[in-house]
Amino acid sequence: MQEERRAGGNSISKISRDALAMAIEALSLVELEGMDVRAAVDDASLQLQIKEPRLVREARRLARETLSRKNLLDVNLRNPLAPANLDDFKLGVRAFLRIFVYATKISPEPVEPTSLSELGRTILGWKELIPVERALGRLASANIWDIIDQVQGDDRVALRTFNPLWFVKYTIRTFGRSEALRLLSASRSKSRALVRLNILQGQESKILEELSSQGVVLEPLQGLPNVYEALKAKNGLRKAISAGLLRLQDLPSTLSVAASNPKSGKQVLFASASPTAAVTYLAQLMVNQGAVTVLDSSEERLSRVQEDASNAGISIVKTELVEGIFAIPNLQVETVLLHAPSSRTGVFWREPSLKWRSQQNALEHFAKVQVELLDLCSEAVRLGGDLVYWTRSVAVEEDELAVERFLGRHPEFVLSETSPKIGVPGLRGQSQSQRLFPHRHLCDGAFIARMTKQGSPSLNRKDEVIEF
Repeated sequence: MQEERRAGGNSISKISRDALAMAIEALSLVELEGMDVRAAVDDASLQLQIKEPRLVREARRLARETLSRKNLLDVNLRNPLAPANLDDFKLGVRAFLRIFVYATKISPEPVEPTSLSELGRTILGWKELIPVERALGRLASANIWDIIDQVQGDDRVALRTFNPLWFVKYTIRTFGRSEALRLLSASRSKSRALVRLNILQGQESKILEELSSQGVVLEPLQGLPNVYEALKAKNGLRKAISAGLLRLQDLPSTLSVAASNPKSGKQVLFASASPTAAVTYLAQLMVNQGAVTVLDSSEERLSRVQEDASNAGISIVKTELVEGIFAIPNLQVETVLLHAPSSRTGVFWREPSLKWRSQQNALEHFAKVQVELLDLCSEAVRLGGDLVYWTRSVAVEEDELAVERFLGRHPEFVLSETSPKIGVPGLRGQSQSQRLFPHRHLCDGAFIARMTKQGSPSLNRKDEVIEF
């Protein structure tokens, strides 16, 4: 925050008209349709027929950085717009006003207010901006940081860290103030770029040698076979990805696969809210022997899984389209990986559209869904097999409490160790489980637990009521 207070001043930047137009349209789509920033900018690019990659990147950055600070921007728009409210104006005008405050007051390379106002008129039309012309003048001379100095407590933290007040209170109550402040202040710019070498397509040493010759510097990630952090990368990564030798990975899904202890010849069911590169990593660790069945309700996502497997030279992956998220087929397998739908609070740090449309009551809603999914998935696990559960959430209700409730209903399952130990131990005494945090591990917040089936199912568990 102090860096942002000092930002700008002497350095005056410019925003291209096309990038501004895309950013305005993208923010409107986010608010109207609940899209994430990347998808919204891509859609705006198609609508406005602007395809220049440089402009699309500029629009994406502008939209993301503006939306990330929505609460601070909206608070500072109240007085200049009075007696009108921000919601009184059309989506495009609202988006422009937020961009105006960010670009002229917060951006490390601030834009001159008059020139930005003129650009806004050319995009939206001068008639659209007439009702806010006086507000733009007031904003040009305002000190937007004064509002922070006027509030205290959790409200101040919410404005300083650009987070919803409910999430601020929740994280402080759950993790303690010091840890919560670090989590709330996590920066999306500090993320690890992970890649996985596809040893089914070539020897690992040969792939590393080829990448090194192209200026790619990789460092192995301890405990995760064939996974590396890209410390320095040029165009060599794109070439290797196109050739099927390399795949981008993310730490939560990769660790969840490793925690399932994949072995050659296993039968695995992958029930996912959104299948990822984890599927092909799983098949690779199984040395392309056995069977991996992927369930999803989206034909498009399953098509991408099949394409990914084909490009990687993997033949053991099959997909099954299910009508609903509870449609678990009648299978008996050694391992079930359940990537459960969640509030995605662990993704707030990098996808601002999520944090502004999420509400605390979503935690209880998803927790109920998750326990029911665990119930259903447990029926597919053979005696001695594992049920690996993971979410992209930092909420206890969706993580440790969901596991507690499941184990209370299923005494035939017990918690088992997850390895490698990359995250921190789970809460509520669940030291076998792991948590990942953006500020600690430079990735999405996540929770991973492994439960092993050691006995026969309880005969009366279906009669139990899930209490939250």
